[in-house]
Amino acid sequence: MRLLTPLGLLGLIGVLLLILIYVLKPKYQERTISSTFVWKLSLKYKKQKLPFQWLKSSLIVILQFLILGILTFAMMSPILELDSKSGEKIVILDASANMLTEHNGRTRFERAVQEIGALADSTTPDHRFTVILAARDASFIARRLDSSQYIKQLLSESEATYESADMDAAISLTEGVLAENPEAEIILFTGNQYSETGAITVRNMADDEWNVAILDFSSDLNEGYYEFTADVASFNDDTELTVSLYIDDEYRDVITIDAVANQSYSVTFDDLFVLDYAKAEVIVEYDDDFTYDNEFVIYGYDNEVFNVQLVSENPRFLQSALLTLGNFKIDVPVAPDDATPMPIEYTGYDLYIFDGIEPEFMPADGSVWLINPPAIPGETELTLGTELTGDFTLSAPLAMPSSEEAILNHIAPSEITLSAYTFVSNYGSYEPVLMRDSDPVILTKDMDGQKLVIFTFSLHHSNLPIIPDYILLTYNLSRYSVQNMVEQFLFVPGDTINVRRKPSAFDITVETSGEATQYDTFPVTFEATTPGEYRITQTLPSGAEPTVDFFVRIEANQSNFDYDYGVLSDPIVPANTTPTDDGNRDTTDLIYILMGSMILIMLIEWGLHYNEHN
Repeated sequence: MRLLTPLGLLGLIGVLLLILIYVLKPKYQERTISSTFVWKLSLKYKKQKLPFQWLKSSLIVILQFLILGILTFAMMSPILELDSKSGEKIVILDASANMLTEHNGRTRFERAVQEIGALADSTTPDHRFTVILAARDASFIARRLDSSQYIKQLLSESEATYESADMDAAISLTEGVLAENPEAEIILFTGNQYSETGAITVRNMADDEWNVAILDFSSDLNEGYYEFTADVASFNDDTELTVSLYIDDEYRDVITIDAVANQSYSVTFDDLFVLDYAKAEVIVEYDDDFTYDNEFVIYGYDNEVFNVQLVSENPRFLQSALLTLGNFKIDVPVAPDDATPMPIEYTGYDLYIFDGIEPEFMPADGSVWLINPPAIPGETELTLGTELTGDFTLSAPLAMPSSEEAILNHIAPSEITLSAYTFVSNYGSYEPVLMRDSDPVILTKDMDGQKLVIFTFSLHHSNLPIIPDYILLTYNLSRYSVQNMVEQFLFVPGDTINVRRKPSAFDITVETSGEATQYDTFPVTFEATTPGEYRITQTLPSGAEPTVDFFVRIEANQSNFDYDYGVLSDPIVPANTTPTDDGNRDTTDLIYILMGSMILIMLIEWGLHYNEHN
């Protein structure tokens, strides 16, 4: 037995107070009687005094002292230590992707759950049983339980994931259990190979299953054309391995190799004369035991194309710069004299550029660049002043927010010169990006995701088009103004996906494996839980529905059945934990027993009081 709160002994002060009450209490009372007969009768009965007569008269006092003693004991938080034999088990159940490998109709995970259930039957109720689920985040399924039926029910509710397991986190969870019983046995059910297992017993659920896997896939630009390289392997069996390539869902090529078991190979698809692509996919079509790595998809610039409307009488400089940057589809409504101009649109574009032309009103569904506008819409809140001429050198502001500071990445402002610009005022809600002394010449404003960029000068009055910084500035401004819906196009299960909402989008829909989830509150963040292709669609006020695709791949180490995970770390047992000869002790809190006993004694004491006075 241990006392968790020794200061509860201060409750004995109550015993001293009770003693003081009885010491000060009068022992006799003076009464007038009519005869001595009573005294004679009293003496007669005194000679016939019963044994333990003193106990009857003092029983109430004894009960009161007992109540105070129990209350004091309860205040010290006593716990009773019971022997827990060293037969206690701590099971770590690996829930990583390779545990979904299926052989003879059952996965590694299902077989592990069955074996753990049988182990719980043989361990409980004599010994405690703990199960820890090792996934990207480790958690307890059962902690020191002694009911095998309940443990098996909890196990039946657990599932393997498509992620890699954080085994160190799972082993850390065992340390709390070992602090209570350092002699508990740790057993790891896994499909992984470890060169050293230390104090942990490993039950390897692998059964020489066969897996044909695509371990990686990438593209490279070589002499103006794309070539594609896939890393493939066949694990636990020699195989004639056939790899097929599809570009934008069209079959393009196939390569066959004689793969020796547990060796990886790089296969390269070249001489295909692919100038650009939206989607490239490699497939190995085999009925192996782990099918989640039989396809691999990557996406190119054309996966997400930004629509740009460039309104300019001389669009050559801007158009060539944007086309150099890649994924821009540019419409130029102002045509040469011998062509019919297209109407200027104010919806349906990701970016609107007005060069030397005043828009009728500000578009609401895309970012806007106003370059040397002759007049400016009232929504901008800016006031145009007079045009200043001369030889001007530019500089950067002393301080800028990080998003605006990125616009000047790798740019030397002092290399940019102007021969004319327009003075502006009322720009308090804008962020200056480039200055001529104290006058801003490029300003930006973020209007809830819609970006506004204003040049107070014409590109023809600047040296920008003839210096390298022009392409860099255009690139940085385009990245500031229009952004991909997602940061990248390749993820692994468990990754968090943050979706960038386009200006004025009504809703965002995420589709995968035939299931769709619609979001109408922003920002949108979700977790990619399963491998495969995903599509994000946004609905805009114009009715347009821009989309972007991305792929979630199985991590290569989960596909590699020959991978060595190295050394399993031993758990750390607290130094102040001292086991007994037959195991550390479980504990039982005595507070409920003590409180019940005290209530019973109080009822007895109350009954004696009632009987004495009635």
